[in-house]
Amino acid sequence: PGTVVADETIADLGIRTVRFANGLQLNLKTTNFEPGKIGYSLRVGGGLAQFPRDKQGLGALLPLVAGIDGLEKHSVDDLRRLLAGKAVGLPFSGEIDALVADGGTTPTDLGLQMELLAARLTATGWRPETAAQLAGTGPIVVQQVRSNPLAIMGNSLGSIMAGDDARLGVTDAAALAQVTLDDLRAVVAPQLAQGPIALGMVGDFDPETAIAAVARTLGALPPRDPRKEALDGAVPIVSTTDRATRVLTHIGAADQGVLALAWPTTDPSDQKDDYTRNLLASVMTLRLLEKLREELGTTYSPQAFSYSDLSLKGFGYLAAFATVPPAAMDATAAAMREIAAEMAAQPPSADLLERARNPIRANFERFETQNGGWVAIVTEAQSNPQVLDRRRQRMAILDAITPADLQAAAARYLASGAPVELRVVPEAP
Repeated sequence: PGTVVADETIADLGIRTVRFANGLQLNLKTTNFEPGKIGYSLRVGGGLAQFPRDKQGLGALLPLVAGIDGLEKHSVDDLRRLLAGKAVGLPFSGEIDALVADGGTTPTDLGLQMELLAARLTATGWRPETAAQLAGTGPIVVQQVRSNPLAIMGNSLGSIMAGDDARLGVTDAAALAQVTLDDLRAVVAPQLAQGPIALGMVGDFDPETAIAAVARTLGALPPRDPRKEALDGAVPIVSTTDRATRVLTHIGAADQGVLALAWPTTDPSDQKDDYTRNLLASVMTLRLLEKLREELGTTYSPQAFSYSDLSLKGFGYLAAFATVPPAAMDATAAAMREIAAEMAAQPPSADLLERARNPIRANFERFETQNGGWVAIVTEAQSNPQVLDRRRQRMAILDAITPADLQAAAARYLASGAPVELRVVPEAP
């Protein structure tokens, strides 16, 4: 078993931080929110940022491959039999700054779950039958994505905003059929074998039992560098300067389409500015509902959101999108621009601001009493300690944002340049 070399407690947040001699960071928070349940998150390596920026589909297909692949000595069918009736899993996906295994288990199965996480790092199968299955599944995935205009928008917008950087999305769905298991293995296997590790655990468990289970598994691996949530050595992700309208096509119904407008912003290092952009997007969603649904009657699903990540210095965007038929896209785009100009020209009413703020505040309050609301921050308690202060300050910062702050942010981000426009339209017959 691995040896614990540091063991401290962050008292006000109830987080215990443990470090093993091999560099593993283990962070624990016991709760009684969900009796008998444990949420966990394993972060390893540099994530999607270490993938090539010109090879589409790797990040999108990683969870699919994880679901059909097994371990070196056990096929996925073997694992189903061996793990039947157990509250364990082998989830795996990619975030921009880490490869991630998120899931849930129970105190009874915690030891087995830790064994599986260690097996993920040391004995992922990359099995021949997985390669064959991926080759057969790829074209099916392409058809599924291409028939759904909303999926096309969701998969492509981040990449477009980063100058067609494949690490943030897929602009050509056909590329999903070209990804091979060897492509994925080349970028994932080195991170599994050598990447720094952090493990977070939140829920109903005995801390000493959990530490012992980790010591026998992840804590016993060969030494690795201590984890920090930074993109050292990765090619930076930068905002696009191209404002030409992008048009992508789908093979779904001829009267379906999606229109999106997106304005470059920045990273979330300034927490007040970050939360102000989130509120700005919430206000814009409410105004879009009023304008597009109630006045123009062109859509029933307009929405705005703000994207940013602490790992992506200087990068972010605020986007508005709506499902509309192609014939209504010009009017919808004009309405979106009109609302953006309106928000930059005058502050929102106090009532509109509170209608936008209340759901965010309610989410913050709900997350305080859910295991899932704590897992991410607990996992990064050692590797990214700034998230702790952000957690402590978040409600006060949210409540302090004024209508004037929203107007200033809109003037800075929505009125400082033309947005990127994306249209997803039916493919010509």
